[in-house]
Amino acid sequence: MAIVNEEENRRRVEERLKEALRDFYGDEKVLIVKNTTKGCVSIGFGRVGSESGHVGYLIERSRLPINLTEKYPIEYWRDSPDFRQALAKGWLQIVSKEEYERALEAERAHEARLAALAKNEQPRQKAHDVEINPLQEQVINERTAQLEPATNDPTIAAQVAEYERRLNEPPPPPVLKDGRSVRAEALVEKTRRGQITSLDALKELDSDADLYTDDDLLYISKHAEYESVKSFATSILTARRNPS
Repeated sequence: MAIVNEEENRRRVEERLKEALRDFYGDEKVLIVKNTTKGCVSIGFGRVGSESGHVGYLIERSRLPINLTEKYPIEYWRDSPDFRQALAKGWLQIVSKEEYERALEAERAHEARLAALAKNEQPRQKAHDVEINPLQEQVINERTAQLEPATNDPTIAAQVAEYERRLNEPPPPPVLKDGRSVRAEALVEKTRRGQITSLDALKELDSDADLYTDDDLLYISKHAEYESVKSFATSILTARRNPS
């Protein structure tokens, strides 16, 4: 009896979801959602996905709504218990095509403002900077949050030894001693070394804005190489402290 009730409940949930999709999109095979979390939402396709060779999809954090039917057919999402649960918990929200188009238009205008802010701003190579081979992979030292060459020895044995050495180290602190995060330190360091353009730095700061603390933004506003990045960090911090 329990199995019958569970199957009946699943069928009712699917019918409600189908009705909601029809209300949004009519008979079109479209599904657009917004990820409301600060992380990724993992969706398993279960039986349907397994039969077709696809086991699921990771819906990444994004300011823009995401057209899921550009990835997989609507039936995959509609029949997924994970997807229905994500909707029920509010992790995902169904978005209309009109809202999606408005969001795309607003994003284009926003990116144009960022481009204007970064216009003609070029990285300056400082005399005390260490010369870096652009072909050599860079990594962030989790202790100092500084960018440094991944290894001076390209051999597989050296790479394995480095990997094993890091496994034995304790996990890095989530924040540095003065309160800022490694993420903020790394962004500033990339601007100082000229390893990122002002526009790309602005886009990175913009897309990760929710992940930066007030201390992070204050640090970026004081120490980033680009004036545009400093200004933008200040504007985010001001808007956060004085919401309209």
